[in-house]
Amino acid sequence: MLLVAAYLPLALLMAHSQRLLCDEIYTYRIAQQPTWGGMLRLSRTLDLHPPLHYILQRLALGTGLPRWLASRLPSLIAGQLTLLAIFSLVAGLSSNVQGLFAAAIYSFTPAINFSWCNRPYALWFFLLSLTALLWCRAASDRRRSWIPTALGIAALAMVMDHIFGLVCLSPFYLAEGLRAYRRKRLDWPVAAALVLPSLAGLAYLHQVTSLATHTVAPLLLPSVDKAIDLYTGLVSLALTVLTACAVAAILLIPEERTSRYLRVPLTNVQAVMMAGLFAVPAFIMILATIHPTQWFLRYGACGTVGFALLVPFAMMRARRTQAIAVLMTVAMLVTSTVRANTDTFDVFGPWRAFTIPGVPPQRLEALDPSLPIAMASAPRFVELNDEVPAVIARRLAYVTDRTEAQRYSAQTLFETEDQAIGPLGLLGKVEPREAFFAEHTRFYMIANYPDPEEWLMRYLMANGASVRYMGKFVSTISSDDLYLVTLPGK
Repeated sequence: MLLVAAYLPLALLMAHSQRLLCDEIYTYRIAQQPTWGGMLRLSRTLDLHPPLHYILQRLALGTGLPRWLASRLPSLIAGQLTLLAIFSLVAGLSSNVQGLFAAAIYSFTPAINFSWCNRPYALWFFLLSLTALLWCRAASDRRRSWIPTALGIAALAMVMDHIFGLVCLSPFYLAEGLRAYRRKRLDWPVAAALVLPSLAGLAYLHQVTSLATHTVAPLLLPSVDKAIDLYTGLVSLALTVLTACAVAAILLIPEERTSRYLRVPLTNVQAVMMAGLFAVPAFIMILATIHPTQWFLRYGACGTVGFALLVPFAMMRARRTQAIAVLMTVAMLVTSTVRANTDTFDVFGPWRAFTIPGVPPQRLEALDPSLPIAMASAPRFVELNDEVPAVIARRLAYVTDRTEAQRYSAQTLFETEDQAIGPLGLLGKVEPREAFFAEHTRFYMIANYPDPEEWLMRYLMANGASVRYMGKFVSTISSDDLYLVTLPGK
């Protein structure tokens, strides 16, 4: 009840207050394909992830719920189940108080924010925590006969939800190998439950090989600094709250006579599994360096599951352990209430265009209808297509040129955007630069110059085009700067 109260109201409010972003629109429109076969084919060609999340998304859209709720329903449910799985794992090894402690730690990590995002991350984290829970039960001397089968299903689902789900099986391989060494024999049902699902990774080698044909902006590539930033971002807030609760417990609460159930230590095998989960983001980053691809925090947020599992056991030797756990639970509830009243504010609302005094914002409907509107960012192009009326969407254009994109941004990931527009049902156009410039010597442009993924404005300025800033325009996408471009000699 505490975990539902701390999560569900906040998650629903956050889901309702935020518009679908580019990747979420991809998920939504892929899941809307007329046939199941068409959906699966499109998921393989337009996105990187395996099909499980699209299947659940399609089922959720069939409920008839409002778009904001139906599109995010799988993630919303997965976020709640993740908290319950983490609680159940630690409670089963120690006590309910420690289980709440672990769930509270997870609630203070960035992973919780993907629970209201229409992408496969929340489901990935749930299936990872469920796999950890079932593996602990499977490694028990008193396991039930159905546990290895359930473990295999959970592991298979994780592999078929996210492309990094396969990597997340590696800590279980290490832990099970150590367990087999200590037992002097292999537990074949558990080993099969972990190894056989990995074969499903062969189903999405196509996505991995197709990604290798693109280049990525240097600022988005993995590095040592990004690794430091990643782990700092994953644990800093949770450790800050934990420190505050520990200080409050020491200063305000008399030292208790701690129950023996709070002092149950981890076995070496369990510790290897949990520490391995926390180390998975570093492993993924190494793979992303070997096979260069862009890196974002969401790719490593799975490590928070291992972190949340480890902290309660690491704190067992601390004084006032029970008091700290209770204060962390209270902090989770209070923080959820505060976030529900503050974080649900729409930071990309149309009000932004009116915040610059003396400069009235533009409205796209009022612009010269004879001129197209070029978008320098492919993600913003998708989002604006999804937002504006059809008469405006038909004027939107994303300009492609692989050579110039490589030269001015080193990012070519979106230079095949023309393959996505038709299947996704977007009304805007994707045109090669030469053809677009031959037809339009003057056009509007929406751009964000500092964005490392955008190349169009840098190309225009380097080649003598007149780029006149026209101010902000009323929109809910993150780029809201409008320009009027006149090509040189025109």
